[in-house]
Amino acid sequence: MLSVPEPRSWPAFKSLPLAATVVVLPVRHRNADKERLFTDGFDVLKRLLSCNADKRPSATAAL
Repeated sequence: MLSVPEPRSWPAFKSLPLAATVVVLPVRHRNADKERLFTDGFDVLKRLLSCNADKRPSATAAL
């Protein structure tokens, strides 16, 4: 649902100590129905759950 770490979305991922041990599973198709029904909420949730801390919004911004 949140995608896998990749250089474009999280450039610093490869520099983490255990990054080489992460097993990346095949990407499954996203659930378009969820996105259509909950577009705004889903967008906020996706940004809050971002692996890259630099891309997460502050609590104030999320509200």
